[in-house]
Amino acid sequence: MNTLIAMLDKTHTFSKKFGKRGSETDILMAHKKIEDSWLTFLDPVKYPEKIKGLCRSLNLADMIFLNVDELDKTLGEMILAAHLSEKPGVLFSSIYSKEDISSFIAKTNLKDWKFYDSETDEILNDLIKKTNNESKELEIAIDQVFPVKGIGVVLLGTVLSGEINVRDTVKLLPSGVLTEVRSIQVHDVDVKTANSGDRVGLSLKNVVVDKIKDDSLLVSKNNMEWQTTENEITIKFNQSLIKNPLPPVVHLSYLLADSVVRIVEQKENQLTVKSENLMIVKKGVKGLVYQPDTVPRVNASFEF
Repeated sequence: MNTLIAMLDKTHTFSKKFGKRGSETDILMAHKKIEDSWLTFLDPVKYPEKIKGLCRSLNLADMIFLNVDELDKTLGEMILAAHLSEKPGVLFSSIYSKEDISSFIAKTNLKDWKFYDSETDEILNDLIKKTNNESKELEIAIDQVFPVKGIGVVLLGTVLSGEINVRDTVKLLPSGVLTEVRSIQVHDVDVKTANSGDRVGLSLKNVVVDKIKDDSLLVSKNNMEWQTTENEITIKFNQSLIKNPLPPVVHLSYLLADSVVRIVEQKENQLTVKSENLMIVKKGVKGLVYQPDTVPRVNASFEF
């Protein structure tokens, strides 16, 4: 079992305290094994300057760790984003009591989270996901694609659900390119199979980076749940705790995908939007709506 934990920590220290440092893009991934469970800490290292990594971390996360080191607007934004994500989590502060931050979390889901004022092993135990993902459909969120001399194209990603095996034929989205899995690594160890929650490196056959560099998802070749579209789509949205109207152009952040869309029509809890680029969509997938130049930058949550 592998648990993905979004680290809402402005100091960016706890991911390195809790786990062994791994790969880094706009998210630093650190890993720790506890008995039969792996914990992967997703630390958006460019936050608070940039919001994208924070949204992506929350999209992937099973759990959230929120460190309160200052009662400021960044804390307010982290609390709002965590609330809209509807993920469970824990609160930590060695500086403030839970009473000190009670006014910040009173109307949010975070008011029911467990609070810690010192670093203990119990924190990590509380962050272990208690149930496995029951979905059998293969879905891998891609964060890096690059060529390796003598090996070919290598893809790094996180298995969100399902199972992948050496020699499986898989599909990359949104390009739709089909390829075969040549080899698999999990935590730098060669394996024949990887499962939900695993951090994987995949060597792929007969593909070139230029054809798949914009892909953000890998699925089984017959997966029809994910669709690509250039048309207007209607999504559900939730602006809980936010009174500001949505700006005319926003970002939809889901899994590791990020689509800039123009709002065509807004009705109660529904938005009709048009993307600037090809989008991948799947019914039921949730994410966050953000705009880098607004306050707060996280504007809402949404669901396809």
